Amino acid sequence: MGPTRILIAAGLIALVAGLTGCATNTPGTEADPAQVSEQFLRALVDGDCKEVKGLVAMPTAIDCEWVAEASNSGDLTQADLDETEFTVVDEGGGSAMVEVAYPGDSGAETTTTNLVKTDGKWRVLFDSEE
Repeated sequence: MGPTRILIAAGLIALVAGLTGCATNTPGTEADPAQVSEQFLRALVDGDCKEVKGLVAMPTAIDCEWVAEASNSGDLTQADLDETEFTVVDEGGGSAMVEVAYPGDSGAETTTTNLVKTDGKWRVLFDSEE
């Protein structure tokens, strides 16, 4: 293999490594508020602190200890996420509200998630003091 081919092969390997190393599960600009809400809840249930922080508008408001605690508590984190429905009920002006309907102990339960669009991506508005 000549020097030119070696350089080209090395460049392609570096490009592929760079692309796969940068890949995350964080939704892109095409993700809608319902998708972001679902991804946030799945990350929370999994206890994936990095993913949770990547999906909120103010990641400094959340620490990994809270994520670990929250992943094991509450009806919503115990719900079957494959049977949970995420529906955008209000969207406009850079904010959105998603209704989350999940199976609970006493039938269907609902809650809402508020989101805001920052840097072209939907992020969950979260207040860690609640």
